[in-house]
Amino acid sequence: MSSIAILGLALLASTAQAHVTANPPKLPADSYGSTAFRIGHGCSGSPTVGLTIQIPEGVTSAKGRQLAGWTVSTTSRAVDATTNVTTAVTWTAQQDSTNATAPLGLVEGVYQDFDLYFKTPALSDATKTIYFPTTQICANMSQPWTDIPVAGQPEPAHPAPALNLTAKDTAGASGASAAPQTVASTLALIAPLVLTTSVFAL
Repeated sequence: MSSIAILGLALLASTAQAHVTANPPKLPADSYGSTAFRIGHGCSGSPTVGLTIQIPEGVTSAKGRQLAGWTVSTTSRAVDATTNVTTAVTWTAQQDSTNATAPLGLVEGVYQDFDLYFKTPALSDATKTIYFPTTQICANMSQPWTDIPVAGQPEPAHPAPALNLTAKDTAGASGASAAPQTVASTLALIAPLVLTTSVFAL
């Protein structure tokens, strides 16, 4: 293999690793859960000092996890007079108050997971995959990860993190209803023995 081909493969690999990804990449629909959006690089060597994740339509109750060295804030819109829906969550790096020379934010060579907790929408053809457009804010520039893939088209250069939805887990509900049935079955088996014992006692 030529050196040019090897260099091309290396560039493709580094590009794939540069994407912002959701971990885990799937969650049950119509359920509460969390996923982490992983940043594993800066912007052309510039450290990451902020991250904004747009909350897609149908996702509710979104909250960002508090991380050491970062503040977390939310943007919301009013649905009605009493209800607000979170539309974006932003993390901003804070300088270490005890060490003014400490690097700010996420430097090259390390990664950070930014966790979101939320309720997923109900499963439908339109929500099998949902996208979280993300903006990575670096010290000297910003990098949007907001492109939505189009079927039949090449993967975009800066794709938005994707989350695949699976069927809602109903095991908990069925397990809960099974308990009373088990108790009833046990009582049905014990009742004849109790009656028999009472007859012999007489």
